[in-house]
Amino acid sequence: MEVPLLGEVAAGQPIEAVCVEQSVSIPRDMLGRFRTFALKVRGDSMIEEHIKSGDVIVVEERKTADNGNMVVALIDGTDVTLKKYYVDKQGVRLVPANSSMRPITLGHEQVQVLGVVAGVIRHCR
Repeated sequence: MEVPLLGEVAAGQPIEAVCVEQSVSIPRDMLGRFRTFALKVRGDSMIEEHIKSGDVIVVEERKTADNGNMVVALIDGTDVTLKKYYVDKQGVRLVPANSSMRPITLGHEQVQVLGVVAGVIRHCR
């Protein structure tokens, strides 16, 4: 199954959202109920979830996520990042899966969930 590969997502410091549309083949079982797209990972903030720089993540487009979901988030309307998502009354925490990195804490209005990670594709060489 072909899905759009829309560019890169930071697994580290957030990077500017840039859309570069190509496509990538994914297994059918990675397709969810919602629109699905792929992003190439850049950085190592999710290494403890076994996601490495250069991997391709398959993302199910959603506007909301549950606490603990791995999400692609848009910060302040310009930067995208891949992190674990936690929300409470005080705001949103975007937590890396790398013990050497710190969480990003923001107000509710600063974070927009773009999607929830449905799978990871790694090309072995």
